[in-house]
Amino acid sequence: MKFTEDHVFRAAFLVRDPQAVNLFVGHFVTVLGKLGQAKGLTREEAEDAVQECFDVFFRKLGDIQADVKLSTFLFGIFLNSVREIRRKRGRVESHGDLAAIEHLVSQQYDQKGHWKTGVAPKPIDVLLASEEGEKLQECLDGLPERHKDALLLTLQNDEDPKELCHILGVSYANFRQLLTRGRQALRLCLENYVGET
Repeated sequence: MKFTEDHVFRAAFLVRDPQAVNLFVGHFVTVLGKLGQAKGLTREEAEDAVQECFDVFFRKLGDIQADVKLSTFLFGIFLNSVREIRRKRGRVESHGDLAAIEHLVSQQYDQKGHWKTGVAPKPIDVLLASEEGEKLQECLDGLPERHKDALLLTLQNDEDPKELCHILGVSYANFRQLLTRGRQALRLCLENYVGET
C-alpha cells in the first residue's frame, strides 16, 4: 500500500491507528535515512537522526497545526536533528567551495535576480560512472545549505513544492528561487567537471 497523506489518513494517524502509524513510519524511515546520508551524515548518524526525529515528532504530535501536513512537520524536525548532529560532530563546511559556486551562480543573474539575457539552463549529460556520481555528491556538498536542502527535499519527497517551503520556513517564491539557484549551481559545477575531463 502506497503512502498518501490526505485528510482520511491524517485522522486515522492522529488517533494512532496502528496501520496508519506503521505506514507513515515505514515510508519515512527510508526517505529520511537517505536524506540524512545525502546531507553528509554517516549511515549510523542518519539512523540516529531518524530515531531522534520520530521521538520528537510523536512527543509534539499534539502541537501540529491543522493546516500543516504531518510530513512537513516531520521533515522540519528531521532537518533540525541533522543540524544538531553535525554541530555536535563539529563538521566544518568548505567555505572556499561555497564561495566559488556562489560566484558562478551570481554571474548568471542580473541585479534584479533575473537570468541575464542569453543565459539559460543547459541540459546536463547523464552521469554514467561512479566517478561522476562522486562528483555529483561533491558538487551537492558544495552548495549553500538552504539550496541543498531545497534540492534534497524535492528529490526525496513527492510532495507539492508549496508544502515543502514550510519545512524550510520560507515563502513559496523564495523556495522556488532556492531550488532554481541550487539547480543552476549544481549544473555549473557539473559542467565545469565535464569540461575538465
